[in-house]
Amino acid sequence: MTTNFITPPDFVSDPNHTILLVDVDPVDVETLAHLCAGHDESFNIYLFKEGMSELGWYDECVALADAIIVNTNETELSPAKDQLVSMPKTFHYGPKNFLNNPRGLENFLDYFIQRANERQSQTSSTL
Repeated sequence: MTTNFITPPDFVSDPNHTILLVDVDPVDVETLAHLCAGHDESFNIYLFKEGMSELGWYDECVALADAIIVNTNETELSPAKDQLVSMPKTFHYGPKNFLNNPRGLENFLDYFIQRANERQSQTSSTL
């Protein structure tokens, strides 16, 4: 399976599960790339981090994403990240907790582990 890692100004139009990662550490993204290489599901993973100025692209990614994963470390993007956390498709990890969002993760890879477990459960129940 092929996973696409996408940065501004690009978009990918295929049916893969689409995820926006906000302020994820580059080392973590590299780890994710290795994990996705052996995964049985393809993803479109949009990457947005501090220092990027393509706000129109970012807004479109927020709208396109099936899931958004936010690193809550304090950065210049923190006000935007705090707004994202109120969305039902947003998961978060890091030092900040939100009472209105129970979708906290230990680390961003937990989302992919949960998704793989859910897919496996669905496959097992249809057998």
